[in-house]
Amino acid sequence: MAALDKMLMRALQISRLNAHGMIKGMFIQVNGVTVTNPKLSVLNTDTIKVTGVSNALVQIGQPLYYQVYHKPRGVECTLSAAISNSLFYCFEGLELYPVGRLDKDSEGLVLMTNDGRLYKAITTHDTIEKEYEVTVNRNISDAELSQLASGIEIMGSITLPAIVSRCGNSKFRIILKEGRNRQIRRMCYKLNLEVERLVRIRIHDLMIGDLNPGEFRNATAGEIELLRSLYKHKFIGG
Repeated sequence: MAALDKMLMRALQISRLNAHGMIKGMFIQVNGVTVTNPKLSVLNTDTIKVTGVSNALVQIGQPLYYQVYHKPRGVECTLSAAISNSLFYCFEGLELYPVGRLDKDSEGLVLMTNDGRLYKAITTHDTIEKEYEVTVNRNISDAELSQLASGIEIMGSITLPAIVSRCGNSKFRIILKEGRNRQIRRMCYKLNLEVERLVRIRIHDLMIGDLNPGEFRNATAGEIELLRSLYKHKFIGG
């Protein structure tokens, strides 16, 4: 990742003043969008073009990939080759990174992608909904579901309000907009509940669907467009 002005200076062998002039003069497009922010972070997956008389390609971006993956229980959400049951061996040879980590004992939806902007949008903002299906070791009361929804103190602070719905006597769904370490397990522990199974079924508008543990599929064009909308409005102009 590099600032647009620095990338232009390096690629075109021009001064910073000339690079800023091209950008401010609206002669630079990134992925087909005219940009005016010299400090816009650009990636090797971005296509950068000079418009006008030269109409030259500065960089042809690498293809972006989006894999919808059902992480099985027991798989570590890391790309370390030193860990035998890590994602490295599930996607060996592909430079994809997990968006929306899950702990080893949890399963469900993980998006594998090389889209750096999407990774940042999902992992650094407390506005993206993530939905989970949780099975606990005993019947859970309506009062306890209400406590989960309103917020529970863990790790020194109260969790943000959540949307909670019952699926059975010992099963519920919860929608979070934050992602603290082992958050749902910690919340349940405070209510003397033990999580027996935790499955993430949704990130934003992306659903796990009928994927079985260990299976993956390519995201559809519609899903990709919805995911990119998470950062697209911040991209233009800068």
